[in-house]
Amino acid sequence: MLLRYLRMIGAGVALICATIAGMTVVYFVFSIVTSPVLYQKVLDRLDLSMDDDNTEAPRPQDPHLESVRLAHSAVFTWISGCMGFHAASEIPEDIIQTASLSGEGSTASSDDVSLKQGQRDRFFHAESALIITSKAISQQRLSLRTKADLAYRFWEVTSIVSIGLGMLTTIIVSLSTTVFGRAEGPLGLTLRVLAVVFPALGTAVAATIAFYGPQAEFSQASRSLASLTQLHEQMATGVYDLKCIESDGDEAAKDAAKHADDWAKRYVDILTVAAPSATSGPGGVAQTGQQTGGNSGGQSPEPVPPSRGPPK
Repeated sequence: MLLRYLRMIGAGVALICATIAGMTVVYFVFSIVTSPVLYQKVLDRLDLSMDDDNTEAPRPQDPHLESVRLAHSAVFTWISGCMGFHAASEIPEDIIQTASLSGEGSTASSDDVSLKQGQRDRFFHAESALIITSKAISQQRLSLRTKADLAYRFWEVTSIVSIGLGMLTTIIVSLSTTVFGRAEGPLGLTLRVLAVVFPALGTAVAATIAFYGPQAEFSQASRSLASLTQLHEQMATGVYDLKCIESDGDEAAKDAAKHADDWAKRYVDILTVAAPSATSGPGGVAQTGQQTGGNSGGQSPEPVPPSRGPPK
């Protein structure tokens, strides 16, 4: 009799595991099929194109990644224009490397680039502050985007599993109260065992979701990301209201340093507000406030070389 009970319990546990595994497989297959980024990675790996003639096909772009690139490029374009550079080939590699989010330089070497009259190969202090602030905001936006995506994906998976378990629990508990569940045969015993196991499993899943708090983490990361995006866009447009700096001590330098300090303080304030309510991710490490070089797809954006003269 004991052996039969153990077999029934083992069958119930196997059914639960098979259900969860099946739902997980279906979810990830659906995610792979509907993911344009992953689909493009598959095309790149297979060296395929959407056209039969192997012409260059338009690739899906991440709007957030493009927004980060454009905002940071706007700041770099204004600074490089004030430095006297009007084309990408005129910019020395060390300047590109300093402003680049990826830390990679251009194809032009500093030895191959000769400065023309009116050009300079170093940033003023206020310009360095603007570049550093823009890079910090850019990196934090990419980090928060990754954190929000991971939290949403974890929230989505656990919610689907919780819904599936709730549906199965309702069905099994209902069947256990019918004639089939009250029967003395193996079917009735299995239903009664599962009517106890499934509610406990649902409680465990709910407790896991409450512990990690993916919904709160997603909401917090989204709010911080929205605030940083607004600040970065204001910075990208606000630099063009400034005058070009002629020396570190002139009025233009003081005005630029004042704006850079204001934007940096607002950046720190956003992270300070987000830090107390930050929750640990699935790995147990709080991620809000950290700066990473990763992003949610593709390589780190490069600053766009200036295509116009210095602002007046």
